[in-house]
Amino acid sequence: MAHVQPSPTNTLPPGPPANGQPTPLSSNPAQQAPISWEGDRMFNVYIHDYFLKRGFLKAAKELESEADITNDATPPINARQGFLFKWWSVFWMFFAAKTTGQGLESVMLYFHNQADCNLTTR
Repeated sequence: MAHVQPSPTNTLPPGPPANGQPTPLSSNPAQQAPISWEGDRMFNVYIHDYFLKRGFLKAAKELESEADITNDATPPINARQGFLFKWWSVFWMFFAAKTTGQGLESVMLYFHNQADCNLTTR
């Protein structure tokens, strides 16, 4: 599998800064500096965190080497089971409920409210 290097024409949309510190905003949007998010690196840090927390130590070590991250790289959102695992769990609950029409009451209520909102905005 080929590794794609980011280029000036292949840039990511702005996101939160990697150090978690807010970037001061200018009142003039033309004077605002772009926010450096390091999205590709942060995604690798979250994958690495997932590997470590799930016990995939060989995969974590290989990712450290290939993605040039350190073993002690800690993601800004340090969930007990890993942020990617939590994100996937929530995604899967919503996806399964949407496809089957069955799920947790709170998820079904969300879809019901979304449908109501869509009807009232037409």
